[in-house]
Order: sequence, then structure tokens, then C-alpha cells
Amino acid sequence: MSDSELDNNNDSGRKPDADDKTRTHHIDPDSDNLSDQHPRQIGQYVIKRVIASGGMGTVFEALQENPRRPVAVKIVKGSLGDESAVARLEYEAQVLARLRHPGIAQIYEAGSFDDKGTQTPFFAMEYIPNAKGITDFARDSQLNARERLHLFLQVCDAVHHGHQRGVVHRDLKPSNILVDSSGQARVIDFGVARATDADMRQAAAQTQVGQVLGTVQYMSPEQFDADPHDIDTRSDVYTLGLILYELLTGKLPYTTSSDRLFDFASEVRSGSFSRLGLHDKAMDGELEAIVHKAMSRQREERYQSTFGLAQDIRRYLSGDAIVARRTGWSYQARVFARRNKVVMGLLGTAFVILLAGVITTTSLLVQVDEERQKAELASQKAAKGQQFLSDVLTSAFPPGFGDQTTVLDVLDRASQKLTGAFPDDPEVEADLRWSLGMAYGNIGHWEPWKRELLAALRLRERALGPSHDKTLAIRGDLALAYSVLNDRHEKLNNERAMLAACINRWGDTDIDVLDCKGRVAGALEAVGSMNDARRLSEEAWTGLKQHLGVDSSRTVYEQLQFAWLLLEDGRVAEAEGLARDALNRAKRAYGDSHYNVRYAKSCLSAAHILEGNIDSAKAVYGYREVPDTFGIERVFQGTFDLESEPFQLLIFFETWCPFSAQGMDRLDKVNRQYDQFGLNVVGLTKVSKNTTEDEVERYIEDREISFAAFKENGRAWNYFDCTGTPSVRLLCNGYLIWEQAGPTTDRIPTPILEAIVAAQSSGSL
Repeated sequence: MSDSELDNNNDSGRKPDADDKTRTHHIDPDSDNLSDQHPRQIGQYVIKRVIASGGMGTVFEALQENPRRPVAVKIVKGSLGDESAVARLEYEAQVLARLRHPGIAQIYEAGSFDDKGTQTPFFAMEYIPNAKGITDFARDSQLNARERLHLFLQVCDAVHHGHQRGVVHRDLKPSNILVDSSGQARVIDFGVARATDADMRQAAAQTQVGQVLGTVQYMSPEQFDADPHDIDTRSDVYTLGLILYELLTGKLPYTTSSDRLFDFASEVRSGSFSRLGLHDKAMDGELEAIVHKAMSRQREERYQSTFGLAQDIRRYLSGDAIVARRTGWSYQARVFARRNKVVMGLLGTAFVILLAGVITTTSLLVQVDEERQKAELASQKAAKGQQFLSDVLTSAFPPGFGDQTTVLDVLDRASQKLTGAFPDDPEVEADLRWSLGMAYGNIGHWEPWKRELLAALRLRERALGPSHDKTLAIRGDLALAYSVLNDRHEKLNNERAMLAACINRWGDTDIDVLDCKGRVAGALEAVGSMNDARRLSEEAWTGLKQHLGVDSSRTVYEQLQFAWLLLEDGRVAEAEGLARDALNRAKRAYGDSHYNVRYAKSCLSAAHILEGNIDSAKAVYGYREVPDTFGIERVFQGTFDLESEPFQLLIFFETWCPFSAQGMDRLDKVNRQYDQFGLNVVGLTKVSKNTTEDEVERYIEDREISFAAFKENGRAWNYFDCTGTPSVRLLCNGYLIWEQAGPTTDRIPTPILEAIVAAQSSGSL
């Protein structure tokens, strides 16, 4: 299909068949539609209205009390309201907390509530106002086919992000892909996704074999076998092919009219469906080949990753040869003609010129073939890697050895076997080293995580160069590894190397380079190089203002980074002005729930505390009172009394989080140093699915933690943001006066602690 044909193809937004019984029912947003059967409050969420209802449950718009923001709350109904559903939702929050991507709706909390005597699972997630399902959005916006493909690429990128972190969605469908008013697609509802991390398997194992999860019309052939252990990322590739088919034609490809599940499953397994080109002849070439490859009956014949599907669509949009199309002289000629219209026009003017240009034309056709060969080579590399891992897994679990082999054993064996396995293909080894490293990290083995990432980095630098996208991506993962290991100097070296590579690729003033400068500034601050940190942060902020304007979220974030550095330098008045300006801009541009708003409040309240103005710090948070009780369920040690001391420093922690040890150790030092000055440190934990109360007690004893520690119900004050990373809040006489911008391992700034001591000593509270 040509560009003009794509741009003029506007009739592909027809609604799916009206008898689709699996569609989610969306509700009029202006209706007051709560019935007596609906809850009025779930935890800290006040229910406002029903957004949608379907086979899995009901989704409500709700208002969260602290922080005050709109959220979407989903409750799971029917047969899923049992222990298996509770188990899925308990780990779902942990899984989704790893999925930080603009194309994935953020989850805030998962738990259960008492619904007329039944413990019913729920989860609260980011509310997307004025959103529509992707097919409805495309139809109502009258998008042409090319625009639909670009929209679909957003979905592919989001799902690929989840796949990279071990999450298979398993329930993709148009109603689970929302598009907001700006045209940003968001994948929602990972409610039936199952994490592949070892520490999540126990919960997922409760899903019974034979229980079919997912909406039937969007299921892959292997999902009808109802074996949850046989579902991998290629199942999502199949479903994405179905969604793309419907997005382009307005219909699903199946021909059966039977309502029987057996008949429908038989058609899906047979791989017989209506060709895309039957709906529009303009789609009967490359676009049809892409969709049909994604929907291949055999998994081995599909794209082996969502990334591969997206790359072929991008090749199609740019006029390059695609992987899905069989090679041949006529196909190469058409691709060449499409990309070289002027040349072909000149060739057509005279046979003599055509004859004279045969050699040139042949060389250009070879170029087209080379492009396709590159795409096929990438696919072959992926297949090599997959075969290697398959061989390792097969040898790791020989018959008769039962369940004695652990995940760590498998990873160690894979790491050993990988050495020298691909002497002529360092890219394949690099990809596998990266996968092994991330797997080590997911099960809490940090040194092997770093080791494999460093090996992957060396291989990619040698094969691709230091400035290649994949090399830079490894450095991004290494930055996180160094943070977990608290290796600040190595993190600084890594950030500097990334900055140098980015400058070499894009120049000194590119936007991504400016972001890198901001990260280097943060790493410099962590090692105490404050002057260099301030200089680089101000440089990044100035450049972002010039490129993106003062209201850009990236600009505002860097402005706040610079303000913090000014606070550390004692330039409180300057920092306060920058923080107040950033707060006003962020609230006006993004609303009260945006991260920059929270960051700005943290910076502004810190400035007030340093000035000795505690009341102004309270006002920043609207005189937010602490709940009367945190729902304390168990006392591990010490006592907790909000009235015992004017100042309370609360740390919300989890033992399974790699950052907790750092956070607890730092707060222990604060407690030992400042307890005599009236600063009371209190630790609160939830005790997650993979941690017992006894383990928490041992954790506290082993570290000789000196402050009080308790188990609480996990819902007070937006507990953790569901990441497990320690979150710290400072109270004065029961009012919030400062909180860290987000879950972090950063130390409590010493100037704030000294200002608290001064306020306590002067009696100015």
C-alpha cells in the first residue's frame, strides 16, 4: 500500500460485530450510576461512579484521600473472588510497579475489602480521563490507516517493555488499550498477567490448569489449551496481530457463527481466517503479510517478540523491505521503485537510458535485498538466543531429578555455558548476558546481576560501539544495579561514560545529552562533589529551558534538582523561589498528582524548615493530619506514640526490597544521633506476600535497628507507591511537614535535621 493509499484509507473504523458478548460495557461518564449493590468506599478510595463492567469485574472512578487524586478502582467478581484471584492481585502490584512506561497505566495499590462478608480483591490504578478503547478512538478520530499504525506502535512498545521485565499480559484486547485525549495509548488491566520471576511462582501456581483466562475472541491458539505454564510472550504477539487486524478493518478475522467454545477454538487452532486484503485491496501486500505473520498458528512462525512486530511495521512505514514478505526479484523491484520514484521515472523515458542504467539499478536492488537480509539476521539472532536458553533449561531439569534444581542453579549453569558459546556473534551473547543479569536481579542476587550486565556492556561496546542505543540501554540498567549495591563511585563513572557516549553521538546540546548531564549531577551530589553537581545541573536546566520551554516536565524536574543543590549550599531563599515557581508551573500544567508537584512540595517545605518556619511547611501540605492510627497489627519492638515527641520521622519499609537495608541503616544512624534532641524515628512495614513476620523480626534484630518498628495494614498514606522502596515522612505534632519526593534511598538532608533540632531547642513550635 502506498503512502497516499494509507492516508486516504479512512473507512477502516467500522465497529466490531454487535453480537460480541465478550466486550466490556462502558458507561455514560455523566451518569449517576451507582446502585445499592455497589460499594461506596474501598479502603481509602471514595467511589464516585462506574466506568465499565465486564467478565472480570467492575471498574469505578474513585477519589483517593491521601494524596488527593482521582483513581480507577477495579474489583474482581464472581468465581475469581477466591484465593487464586487474591494471590494474583497480591503479587500484581509488585509486578506492575516494575512497569514504568508512558504506555502502561500505573498501579497504586492492590488488596482486598469486605464486600458483604466476602473478601473481594481490588486494585487502584492511574485514572485516565476521557479515554476510549483503541478501536473506538481510531473510529471517532477518523484516523487513516497510517495513523492507526503509528498509534498501534505505541501499544507494541508498551507491551515489549512488560515482556522485557518478565510479564506476559495474556488479556490484551481493545478495551484494555485506552487512548487519552492527547492520543497517547495506555495498556491497562494486567489482572491476568503472571510474573515469570521465581519469587512470584508460588502465588501464580494456584491458577488451576483448565481454567481459561482471557477474553475468548482475542486468545491465541495455545491459550485454548488452558495450560498457564505454556504461555509465553508470543501469545501476546498473536493477540496484537488480532487487534491490528480489527484496528485496520473494524472486524475480527473469524468466520464461524457458532457460539460454542469448542467450535471457536477449532477455528483459531486451524489458523484459517479471512485475509486482510479481502476488506481492502490496498492491504493485500506487505501489510497483510505483517498481520498474518503475527497471527501464525505455530508460535515458531510468528514474530518472536513484540519488538520484532513493531520493527517490521516501522520498516513498512518507511518503505523498507520487511521480514514478513518472502524475498524475490519482483518484490525487491517494487520496494526499490517505491523508494526511488524519481529514478524510475527517468528510467521510463527511454529504453536506451533504461539499458544504460541496468548496472546502477541492479546495485540499488541489491541494497534493498541487503536491508531485508539485515532484518532476517536480527530474527536469526533472536532464534539463536531462544534455542540456547531452551537447551539450558532442558539440561537443567533432567528426568528423575524432581524439583531439586533451583532458579539460581539454572541461571548459574546458563552463565557458565554461555562462555565461548557464540565466539562469532557477540551481539547474541550480549543479549543473553543482559537477560541473565535481569533474571539474577529479579531474584535478589545483586552481584551476579552486575557481573552479567558488565559482560553484556563490554560485548555491545565491542560489537556496536559505545554510542549505540543497545549499549546505552545497558548503561541505564547498570545505573540501577549500582544504586542497589550502593556503589556511588561506580555509578558516577557509569553516568559519565554514558554522557560522553551521548555527546559523541548527538553533540553537547542535544536534549538527551542534557538529561544525561542532570543524571551525572545527581551522581556527583551522591559522592559529595557539590560544586560540580550544581554547575552541571544548572547547565542542564538552562539547556532544557531553551529546547523545551519552562513548563516542560523535564525542565521543571531539572529546575527542582538545581533547587535542592542550592538548599544543600545554604542558598535557601534562591531555592525557595525556584521551588515555588516549579510548584505553580507543575500544578497548572499537570495537576496535583504529578510527580513534579510532589517533588516541588518536598523542596519548598524543606526551605521553610531551614528558615525555621514550621507552620509554612505544614501549609505546603494543607495542614495534613496523620491518621489517628496506622492500623498497627504487631509490635516488633519499641513503642509508637504520636504525642511522645513533637517530631516523628516515619520510614515505610519492606524487607524484600533491595533498598530497604540502606534506608534502615541510614535511619538508624539518624535515630542514634538525634533521638536525644526529640526526634522520634518509627519504622512501619506491611509484610508482603514473600516475607513472614518472623523474617521481619530477624531482619530487624540482625541489623540491630535501634528505633521502634511495627507491622501495619499497608494502606496509610499511599503506602510505598507499591514499589517496596523506603518512603520517609517527617511529622510535627501530628502534621506532615516534609516528605521525600518519592520512594528513595537518598539520605535525609542534614540541614533539615539540624533545623529540627534548632526548632526544638528554641521552643518555636
